[in-house]
Amino acid sequence: MAENATLHGGAEQIQAALVTAIGRLLSRDVPESEWRFELGAIRYQSGDQWEHRNAFLFSYTLARFIVGIDSCVSGEHALSPTNSFDPPDVTEFVTNFTDAVRGNDSRSALTIWAGEISDHRTAGYGPTQVASMFALYDYLRALSRIPEFGTDLIADAANVMPAPFGDDVWLEPVSG
Repeated sequence: MAENATLHGGAEQIQAALVTAIGRLLSRDVPESEWRFELGAIRYQSGDQWEHRNAFLFSYTLARFIVGIDSCVSGEHALSPTNSFDPPDVTEFVTNFTDAVRGNDSRSALTIWAGEISDHRTAGYGPTQVASMFALYDYLRALSRIPEFGTDLIADAANVMPAPFGDDVWLEPVSG
C-alpha cells in the first residue's frame, strides 16, 4: 500500500493511493486473504484517520470501481446487486450507495454510508465500517468473476469510473 503519509493527505491523494491498491489487487485476481491483508495494512497505516475518513474513502473507491466495471461490461454479463446478498438491507445499501456514486452525488453517498454505519444493519458482516466495506467488496468480487474481466477491463473501468469524492471529509465515530 501507499506510504503512511499518503493516507494522511487530502481526500484526492488518499483516493489516488486507494485506486492504485485496489486496481493492483483486481488485476492480480488475488484471494480474499490478500484483500484482508491489504485492508489491514491500510487501516494500520491510516491510524486515527481510518474511522474519521479513510474507511469511507475506501468504500467510495470500491463503489467507483463497481460503477466503472459495470459500465464496461456487456448486458448479458452485468450483475445486479439484488441477487448478490441474502440480507435485504445489505442489498439496499450496496444499491443505494453505488447509485449515489454512479451519479457523482458524493453528499448522498456520504449520507447513505454514515446511515448504514450508525444503523449497524449489516447482518452477516459485523458492525461498523468494515461491514459496509465487505458488502461492497463482495459485490466487486462478484463482478470480477465475469468472463470479460481482466487487466484491460480494469484499465477501461478506471477511465470511466465516477470522479473521486470531491471534498475533504471528517466523520465522528459512532459510539456504542
